[in-house]
Amino acid sequence: MTSNESEVRALLESRVDACQAKDIDRLMSHYSSDIFYYDVVPPLQFAGSDQVRGNFVRWFDEYDGPIGLETHDLTIAASTDIAFEPA
Repeated sequence: MTSNESEVRALLESRVDACQAKDIDRLMSHYSSDIFYYDVVPPLQFAGSDQVRGNFVRWFDEYDGPIGLETHDLTIAASTDIAFEPA
């Protein structure tokens, strides 16, 4: 595992931990202010950190207690300037 891949895995694990704990500030620390975020439920697109934050808060408020969120079979391709999950 490369250093870049380890960094991406750590970032994704931190994101999952923040979601499970419903820690909106920690979760939003992973996103830039000019983010475009796509979701699986309408509305499907969110532009900017304020809209993304609102979507996550809505999601968190729909569940009592922690959110169960897991990543399985993750493969990462990473270099110094890009990382993605190959299909």
